[in-house]
Amino acid sequence: MVNLSTLKITSKARLLVIDAQNDVCEDNSAYAVSEYAPGKKRDVKPIQQAVEEGLLPFLERARSYGLPVGFIQSVYHKGQYSYSGISDKWLTIDPELEDAEWRIKIYRDMPESGEPIFRKDTQETFLYEEKENGLADWLRETELVLVGGFTTDGCVKKGVYALLSRNYEPVVLKDCVATSGHKINTAHEAALNEFKNHKSVRIIDSKKVIFRAQTKNKQSN
Repeated sequence: MVNLSTLKITSKARLLVIDAQNDVCEDNSAYAVSEYAPGKKRDVKPIQQAVEEGLLPFLERARSYGLPVGFIQSVYHKGQYSYSGISDKWLTIDPELEDAEWRIKIYRDMPESGEPIFRKDTQETFLYEEKENGLADWLRETELVLVGGFTTDGCVKKGVYALLSRNYEPVVLKDCVATSGHKINTAHEAALNEFKNHKSVRIIDSKKVIFRAQTKNKQSN
């Protein structure tokens, strides 16, 4: 079990925010208004709380220190090779909408100028349209990858194991990940426990991350 009490950040660390986008965060998104059972809609309040109380404060601290920050943006296509069973309600791009890409935009306009956004196929962290999406190049020479985003048991979990498969060291920020309300005590907790018990995954509350007191020279994104 690797459940950290504190973590000191070195210059060879980066922060990766996975799928913190409108389709899983906003009240009126297709995800939020869909039913997980007849007559029972999903509750995205836990996700919004993780943004407000976890991700946004940590992004402020990370940027102040100079930690490079990157975002992953999931794109859904009908017939997509990695997720062929996707239904119409999950389609991300709708050319008839006024803003055809509203659903995949990063929630609360979190990315700042110069911070990369890597598009990915639904379940493929490092791939978009069956090609490398640039994430591996951005992570070159990185050791620790701090991970936040949504959902804990979905794309975050996929991302953590994708990072492991490429020999990165993922550190899950447990207060910066969440899922819909009906899964908080089931799939969300199960995923966190799985991370805790994996020999190569570390997990920590973002408030326990310690940035070394040194010159805050921002690394190139």
